[in-house]
Amino acid sequence: MAVLGGSFLAFRHWPERAGVLAVFTLLVIVGYLGFRVYGQQIAIHLIREEASSSKITALPHRISLITWDVITQEGTDYTYYVVDTFPREVRNSQTHRTSNNEKAVAESGKSALVQAFLKRARFPFTNVTEEGGLLTVEWLDVHLMNSGGALRGVKIVLNGQGEVIEERFEFNPRR
Repeated sequence: MAVLGGSFLAFRHWPERAGVLAVFTLLVIVGYLGFRVYGQQIAIHLIREEASSSKITALPHRISLITWDVITQEGTDYTYYVVDTFPREVRNSQTHRTSNNEKAVAESGKSALVQAFLKRARFPFTNVTEEGGLLTVEWLDVHLMNSGGALRGVKIVLNGQGEVIEERFEFNPRR
């Protein structure tokens, strides 16, 4: 956006050089996109060597131009990697396993909040815990948890009969 904004200002200031400015702007944009595609391919290649998953997604990291968030999927389980493409190293990884309490997941999945969350979630998984006769089902998204955004998921509390007694959005802690 800065390149485009600067180019438009330059066009207004030096209209006689519009052709040169247009070519320069186009070269900068194409160079940037090429750099990003190249980095994404390196990140995918590094994870493909480390993980056996055929489903690999590389997303830009929230801050760095050379860092990628790479997510692999095996069934309903996800592994999240942070990959630096130009030292060519995997900085860290964490695996998120979906809970096997299918009944609690199915009951909590009827919630309108869960349905709204699932419309936006790309990498959803569940975490079920039991405490004092209540089941807590957390619907989380691997990328939302790590992308620096506000929302991380939905928390549903079920009573012993499987009825929803509490539901709320879960937010990432401020960093």
